[in-house]
Amino acid sequence: MKRFSVGIWDTLFGKRVVMEIPNISGEIVRRSVTQKWLEMAQNKINTNSPGNEEIVKVHIIDGRHGYRVGYWIMGEDVGSNYANHCKDSETGELYVIHYFEDQEPKIKMLTKEQWNMAHKKLELLSSS
Repeated sequence: MKRFSVGIWDTLFGKRVVMEIPNISGEIVRRSVTQKWLEMAQNKINTNSPGNEEIVKVHIIDGRHGYRVGYWIMGEDVGSNYANHCKDSETGELYVIHYFEDQEPKIKMLTKEQWNMAHKKLELLSSS
C-alpha cells in the first residue's frame, strides 16, 4: 500500500488535502494526502532526479474536456514498465490521449512528438 503521509506525526496531525487525479482508465479518483506529502511529491516531480518516479506528471488530451494535467502514481495508476518506456526522456512526464472505443474509455500513451501533433489537430478541429 502506498503511503500518503510523511512519518507518524504527519499521519496523525498533518493537514490533509484531497487530490483528484485521473487513473489509467481516465476515471477521476480521489486521494487523501497530507499537505507535507504533497509538497514533497511536487518537489520530486519538479526535480525529476533518478529514484523519484513515484508520482509522474501526465499531459492528457481528452476529446470531451480538452487538455488537462494529472498526476499518476507509478505502479498503481500506471504500470511502471510501460510508463518508463513511454515517458519523455528530458522531463520524465507522460503524454496520453483519452478516447472512447465502443463506449469504453481508453487511454493511449504517446511520445511527446505524437502528442504535440494530436494536440495541434484537436485545436484545429476545435477552432473550425
